[in-house]
Amino acid sequence: MRVFFYRSLLVLMILFVVPMLFVAASWSRDSNVPIFIFNHTIKHMLTCSMEPDIPVGSLIIVQRVSPEELQAGDVITFTVSQSTTLTHQILNIWPDYIDGQIGFQTAGINGVPDNLIVLEDDVLGRVVHTIPRL
Repeated sequence: MRVFFYRSLLVLMILFVVPMLFVAASWSRDSNVPIFIFNHTIKHMLTCSMEPDIPVGSLIIVQRVSPEELQAGDVITFTVSQSTTLTHQILNIWPDYIDGQIGFQTAGINGVPDNLIVLEDDVLGRVVHTIPRL
């Protein structure tokens, strides 16, 4: 009975959840407004800033998390403007950067710090999985 339950759950995930994540990624790419399903969304890696860890063309699965959960070394996706998101690694964290907001210093894989500090309101989430470009 237990095996049947787990197999049914797996089939449900394959038939419903995975396709919905890809639909969300498609809508998200077109509008730059991420659509989260079960606190996850899919984004496309369009630049080489995180190569070789995340190659250009890869899909990244981003999980919405509380900013307090993030740590130095985590890879996050964040908004820079209404039409631009970036995915970079956290180098430093300032708990009370501006008006009580957490500030994150980030960098691409080369380790050179970005010129901007990411505020907690701009963080979409933490990258939890990468699907390399095939």
